[in-house]
Amino acid sequence: MVQKVITGTIHQGDFESLKQLMQNQQSCIRYAYNRIHKDGLTRANDVVKACKPLYMLKLNQYIQDAVLRARAIKKEHVVLPGLTAPCLTPRMGNYGTG
Repeated sequence: MVQKVITGTIHQGDFESLKQLMQNQQSCIRYAYNRIHKDGLTRANDVVKACKPLYMLKLNQYIQDAVLRARAIKKEHVVLPGLTAPCLTPRMGNYGTG
């Protein structure tokens, strides 16, 4: 298993907008997971189309990334980070390992 950890320091900026962006991304991953594993959508394009009305993010790439991450989750009862997660440190690439 390959694990990526992205580290960095934000010296100034709007942390609330960063937090909101991360929450939207996690929510989109959860929604895409449910469309794939519970509703049986198999084509990535169909999942992206299902996510678009709810997650009108600035870049379509965010939705596509969420779909790719959701497709990588194999366990049925995996715990995804919630909307109220206090941690602002993104740990990319380790979804579905817990």
